[in-house]
Amino acid sequence: MRLVRAANGPWRMVFQRRYGMSPESVWQAITDPNGGFWRPDRMHIDPRVGGEVAIDFGDCDGEDGWAVAQITAYEPPRLFAYRATPDAPEARWLLQPDGHQTLLTFRPAEAPLLVIVTGWHATLDNLARALAGQPLLSNAEFAAREEVVAQRYRGMLGD
Repeated sequence: MRLVRAANGPWRMVFQRRYGMSPESVWQAITDPNGGFWRPDRMHIDPRVGGEVAIDFGDCDGEDGWAVAQITAYEPPRLFAYRATPDAPEARWLLQPDGHQTLLTFRPAEAPLLVIVTGWHATLDNLARALAGQPLLSNAEFAAREEVVAQRYRGMLGD
């Protein structure tokens, strides 16, 4: 993960990962509610620009974890983007072939808070597991992975 900033804009997170699958396979996992990446019934999508995507991120401090956004780019198998409101930051999933692999560049819409960073690391780990045909992390494993990542970032920051 790295942080980038547009001129006078807010800091944004950017994740880059390589997956040993074709862009079509990675696209399927990201955009298909039954593609193996999202837990069953945790993602709904109307796959078109102007359509809606809803993702259930689980219980967030007792609040409903559903995030709903409008799709702003849908270009299979290259670009999937969405935003919660017209003036909100856009989340972007960009897939590029890289030899026999796919380079994913993912930019979440959220601000780079530690809890958000750790959650996206674990989520992208789940994408790798789904693509490899492995079971997704259980809730306990997901939380443990978040804590490992959080400790690593705290160590980098000197906390």
